[in-house]
Amino acid sequence: MKPITRVFLLLLILAAVCAFFVSELKLRGLDIGFPIDAAWIHYVFARNLANGELFTFNRGVHVMGSTSPLWVFLLTPAFWISPSEGFRVWWGLILGLTLHLATAVILYLKFRRYGDPFAFLVAASLLSIGRLVWASLSGMETSLFCFLSVASWLAAVAVKSGRAKPLWLGLMLALTIYARPEGYLLSAVLLCWLALDTSE
Repeated sequence: MKPITRVFLLLLILAAVCAFFVSELKLRGLDIGFPIDAAWIHYVFARNLANGELFTFNRGVHVMGSTSPLWVFLLTPAFWISPSEGFRVWWGLILGLTLHLATAVILYLKFRRYGDPFAFLVAASLLSIGRLVWASLSGMETSLFCFLSVASWLAAVAVKSGRAKPLWLGLMLALTIYARPEGYLLSAVLLCWLALDTSE
């Protein structure tokens, strides 16, 4: 089976899982939205940023209270494109799902060295984890952080093997930190791993 076919199958798996969640919402008489209020905090920051207010929650009061500036940046274009609240919700949902799928795809590409069936199993397993699918539909930055964490790990492996420059790893770690504060911890772990390996 060609790699592109397997990627397409991964997309179908994700679509099937998402269809299940959407059907559950419809059966319960609920509209498409976000399951937790915290998602709307990001949207308030994004709305104000789109209106030229920079990082503010209450207009005119500049704060650094956003735990995910990068996610806010990614949500902001939705406010420039359309005034529709529904469009803005779908923007966040599609972003989350796309990043969830992208994480599965880069894991598939990484593990192909162990054989296509194993790589496909790893990627498909990730896509079918209910909590991660829920997180990707939550309007939160979880999928972004997962994607950048995996990308940072792959960049660290590439730097260790001499296949990539440290600048690439630095970029990935910087983006991860802007996605979630836990990115600092990931940075410390990966940099210590590289430093210890170099000293041996």
